[in-house]
Amino acid sequence: MPGSPKRRARPGRLPVIEPMPATPTRAVPGDDSEWGAEAKSDGARVLTYADRGAVVLRGRGGGDVIGTYPEVAAALGRAAGRRTVILDGEIMVFDGDRPSFAMLQRRMHVARLTPALAAAVPVTYVAFDLLWPARALAHATATSVWRASSSNGFPLRSSPGSAEAIG
Repeated sequence: MPGSPKRRARPGRLPVIEPMPATPTRAVPGDDSEWGAEAKSDGARVLTYADRGAVVLRGRGGGDVIGTYPEVAAALGRAAGRRTVILDGEIMVFDGDRPSFAMLQRRMHVARLTPALAAAVPVTYVAFDLLWPARALAHATATSVWRASSSNGFPLRSSPGSAEAIG
């Protein structure tokens, strides 16, 4: 897992993982297995810790963002069910099929979301990677979470190129 644990997401349960930042480089390694690339998206980076129905959402700086995106926490909690997972992704707002950072800014840094703002600016969680459980269990777990999320009507997407990592 990338990053180092600094504190616990839930006492005695899940380690806090630092988001892996993009690393600029002037040249890519010659061996394709040594690197990967993802498109930059216009979203708010959020790590999701779901543990048996309880959910913690942590922003890039490690702060709790559940008050800003309670519908994401609720939907991912329902989708994960009794499973324990850590997802790395971004909260995004789409204007048609294109991401809109300008629209997302209306939701960012809101401590308590109002129903009117939630309806006016609906968000989507775009997952990049399933960080927990171990890769051997990841595919079945991610597939189950995706199916449950879809059946609950919450917009959850995997980023292009991440399908292998998250199911």
